[in-house]
Amino acid sequence: MRLQLLREYIRELLQEGVYDPNILKAVFMAGGPGSGKTFTAKLTFGADPKSVMATMTASGLKIISSDIGFEHLLRKAGVDPSTLRDMPEEEWLKHTEGPESERGLSKLTRNEQKRLAVSGRVGVIMDGTGDKYEKMAKKKAELEAAGYDTHMLFINTSLDIAQQRNKDRPRSLKPEKVEEIWHAVQDNMGAFQRLFGRNDFAIIDNTVYGPLASEVSEAVDEWLAQPVKNPIGRRWVETELAYKEHEFGKEDIEKLAPGAAQRTLGHGGRAPGRPGAGVRGASSTHEPISNAEIERLRRAQKAEIERQKIKGT
Repeated sequence: MRLQLLREYIRELLQEGVYDPNILKAVFMAGGPGSGKTFTAKLTFGADPKSVMATMTASGLKIISSDIGFEHLLRKAGVDPSTLRDMPEEEWLKHTEGPESERGLSKLTRNEQKRLAVSGRVGVIMDGTGDKYEKMAKKKAELEAAGYDTHMLFINTSLDIAQQRNKDRPRSLKPEKVEEIWHAVQDNMGAFQRLFGRNDFAIIDNTVYGPLASEVSEAVDEWLAQPVKNPIGRRWVETELAYKEHEFGKEDIEKLAPGAAQRTLGHGGRAPGRPGAGVRGASSTHEPISNAEIERLRRAQKAEIERQKIKGT
């Protein structure tokens, strides 16, 4: 199953590229068990909320999650996911801790999915809980070092609602574990807002399942529609467009993907060192990014990753 999932994922990624919608956009989901993170992600970005297997969204973003593989591996091992909440501690740890556990193996698959997506600069939805601030901050820094713009949707519910939903869903956790994670996520809310910034952080009240508030939906759509801001990402897009223009010509690019440069870079767009080398041959409203600026950003982001590693030890 794991190999099959990866093969399907690779086939999907082969179709992706600089022309595809919402490349270099990463949305982080945060919220405890039973908050409805995955449901909200699918509803927001255009996937079937009722389909457990759906990881593709209409927006072009890929859902990166270990939950699908985890539930499959549990069933393959003869374990009903709904029985997790009632397992003795020793048995629960057997299935959830360590690299050879079902949870550990599902995380390996998730990590490979992420690696493949990021190598193609495909837009991603990082479907996590957010109970460990350092891990989230490290993932954010890693994606930004690869050129991504980042945003967070914090899915909020009361503890009572989270406990009830956890009890009702196919894969449930022990009540005390739900409470532990819920409090940890709540404690991180302010830190996440500071980490992502006011404009790239949104809280969604998910006490009642239903359509998103219009202001949240509009804000997400607006963020997705914005040209890539991360200078490292912009350089990648500029270089890719310049290569494709050189190989196939401006006319072929415009036929395949009208307005690709405008969508990802803003009006115009040109590759570094190639004046006028945009899809329409127009100068960019942004100056080409220098190698020195790119290197400075990489050093700063690498330092942030190392700082988070030290903080987490």
